[in-house]
Amino acid sequence: MITWELILALAVYNFIMYATPGPNNSILTASGVPLVEALKIAGEVLANQWLRQRVSHATQQVQEGTSLNRALSEGGYFPPMMLHMIASGEQSGQLDQMLERIATAQQRDLESLIGVMLGILEPLMLLFMGVCVFAIVVAILLPIVNLNSLV
Repeated sequence: MITWELILALAVYNFIMYATPGPNNSILTASGVPLVEALKIAGEVLANQWLRQRVSHATQQVQEGTSLNRALSEGGYFPPMMLHMIASGEQSGQLDQMLERIATAQQRDLESLIGVMLGILEPLMLLFMGVCVFAIVVAILLPIVNLNSLV
């Protein structure tokens, strides 16, 4: 059964997984590493095996002459905004700058998602602590009340 906790956990995990290769690619391409090598290196850094295979497949397609945008968008696994920014960077010849912008945008999105989740978690923890304190108070006062009724 799919619960909202699972959906939130998957959303955070996806943000983290998609945000990981961005900074690596932007740093590598800005320093003069060829795009195919940068993709290979960024793919090896990924912890998610499934995403690593997708990046490896895209690397092979780029090596065969396909544009990076087309190679990544073929499977539909990457966020549309990321693909549009890559396409814009390829057309303008400033792919390294676009990859850096993608990395900062995804990092900002990840931080805001974590902030929202923590903002939701704080009142829930406060409520949980209140219920725990109430249970302790009731556990202490209940025997006292029972003693009064016996007298």
